[in-house]
Amino acid sequence: MTDFVLPTLEDMQAFDLTSLTISDSDVGLLTAWQGAIIKNLVDQMSADEIVHIRSPFTATGKTEKFILDNIANSSNLPNIVTSDRFQNEVLDCSQFNTLTGNHAKVFKFLMPALSVLTNDEGDITSASIEITDEYRGSNAPETGVATADFSTTPTAMSSAQLSSFNFDKNINKSKILNASGDALGSADDDFAFDLGIAYNNPMGMGYPEWEDYAKLTHVVSMYNNLPVNGALIVFSYNLGGVITAAHSLMNALNTTGRSYEYTRYRPSEDVSFDTIVFKKLSV
Repeated sequence: MTDFVLPTLEDMQAFDLTSLTISDSDVGLLTAWQGAIIKNLVDQMSADEIVHIRSPFTATGKTEKFILDNIANSSNLPNIVTSDRFQNEVLDCSQFNTLTGNHAKVFKFLMPALSVLTNDEGDITSASIEITDEYRGSNAPETGVATADFSTTPTAMSSAQLSSFNFDKNINKSKILNASGDALGSADDDFAFDLGIAYNNPMGMGYPEWEDYAKLTHVVSMYNNLPVNGALIVFSYNLGGVITAAHSLMNALNTTGRSYEYTRYRPSEDVSFDTIVFKKLSV
């Protein structure tokens, strides 16, 4: 697999963004600056590897299209897997296959639906996700329901728990499908990827502690599912909950004696760092 070399901040700030193919008219969160970081890492990959894009409520196909349009050598194009509910709650995801040209190496994983309960005033009081056989691989734990009770605060996880938390590997690979319905693998295969791209969930529900908990588990699980020498791009690093998630991950890794490296990125010296990229050096 690829032994990623993280670009330096100076390299990325010197990159000519006008050399990229990206359309502002395409709906999606991706900017040219973010795309340049993605391109640098994807260009290091080979055709048998996997990019996993977790893009809650925002998987429009723009990032996937960008990779297709900008990879240096199309014969080295890795498989691209995007996880979302694809239900247009925040951004219009209905054109995903159109934007990606129904490409055979672009796959979608439909995440479990979120069920919410509300009070008489219409405020959301809890949210739950049922993990059924539709979503779990053969090697995953038993099915069950994960519930967030918003009348309580999330239970804090220890460094040992954070450094091993991983729900990504339990994804059912037979349910990761391209536009033609071809599966990435079988239910007996653990899901693993070489490069992860973590977009922040932009939809708030009025419960910031639970929203930050979701950001934490999102980042930590994706990092923990990387192989040694794999890399994880985390966008929106200029937002408090994402910063906290990234630093909680680093604290857990330091406490449990795991090795990693990271680089922070910003387009220029007069703005905040908005992206952090991790490279995993040990399990």
